[in-house]
Amino acid sequence: MTEHHHPTHRADPRPPVITGDRVVLRELRDTDLPRIVEACSDPLTQRWLGRMPSPYTENDAVAWLAECRKDAAAGTKITWAVADPMTDEMVGAINLFDVERGAQAEVGYWSHPSIRGTDRMTEACRLAVGHGFSELGLARVIAHTALGNTASQRVLEASGLRRIGVVPGGTVIRSGVADAALFARETDPAPDPGNGLHADDVEAHQNKSVLLPRTTLSLAAGEIAVAIGRPGSGHTALALALAGRLPLAAGQVTLDGSQNAAELQRAVALVDVPGVTEPDGAVPLHTIVGEELAMARRKASRKAVSRWLNDDGLGAHARDAMDDVPPGPRVAALARLAARRPGARFLVITYPERHGLPPDSWLALARGLAADGYGVLVTASAAVDLPGDVHRFTIGPPLAIARSTTSEEGIR
Repeated sequence: MTEHHHPTHRADPRPPVITGDRVVLRELRDTDLPRIVEACSDPLTQRWLGRMPSPYTENDAVAWLAECRKDAAAGTKITWAVADPMTDEMVGAINLFDVERGAQAEVGYWSHPSIRGTDRMTEACRLAVGHGFSELGLARVIAHTALGNTASQRVLEASGLRRIGVVPGGTVIRSGVADAALFARETDPAPDPGNGLHADDVEAHQNKSVLLPRTTLSLAAGEIAVAIGRPGSGHTALALALAGRLPLAAGQVTLDGSQNAAELQRAVALVDVPGVTEPDGAVPLHTIVGEELAMARRKASRKAVSRWLNDDGLGAHARDAMDDVPPGPRVAALARLAARRPGARFLVITYPERHGLPPDSWLALARGLAADGYGVLVTASAAVDLPGDVHRFTIGPPLAIARSTTSEEGIR
């Protein structure tokens, strides 16, 4: 069970009839009242829809039916009765709500206990979501459901929605406020992974904590991308996941279509990742350069280190402790050294803002590396102002679709 609403563009307040193989979506009728009371009085329905009146009476059903008709006439929501195609008996209800034409809507539903376990609500959900895409011009359909409501989650997944995150306190069940799983489906199918680095719905946990909320991104050679996330929220975990160094709870990372961890570790170089590749702040720059050149199987003598520093315009900072190297030279040195590692094709520069480095500086660095053929991903906060030609991704679900509570206006 989930919830429903939305602004439709139909002048006719009656929802269109949509016929499937095992269900028909039709308008609600007064003759459906007994079935509505039966379904909404069911203990399982009551358990997961915490704002539904309890006990649920015929007066509640009459009020809900009137509300659905009022909202339909106002163009704020489409609600269908899910009916048996042979008998026309109501076996559930489904709606779309919070519609933004050309953007997104949410889907919600409940079922009569007589059809649970029959996959008929899955077909109803597919029909309603398909209508949203084909007739309402939606780009995305989302849904919220309690984390413990695995049956509802299976319906959503079978309808083509993917779980993209968790909204703390995102719904109300009978026992109180509960965390909600957030699902979404885009109108266009996901691109075929092909060449390049791709993360598809990756998520990582440690015990009961979420290290990396569900994230999807892609990066090609010679391309710059920025992954936006709140400070301390998944930046390090994303870098480790992309480099094949972090076990995933969900999703996959591929390089040219392969999930080989050794190939990822070789091809994805991590730059200044806190607690991972971030250098000790007390160690001089020239020492770090020597270590990196040695790792890159280059000459690492004192003379070679000095030459490298001078060629990069860093000679004046050779003996500075890393904590004393200005942010620009620090990040540039670490990124260029990482690019020299054998097999490196992609660079992940982790949250340079923490050093006070402005976006213009790290973007110029990223553009230079991309011009040399590297794919460059930088993680940053939502506060950065990025030019339009930079690909942007979100660490976790996009903020625009995260909600503090799940609305239960549609199905009561």
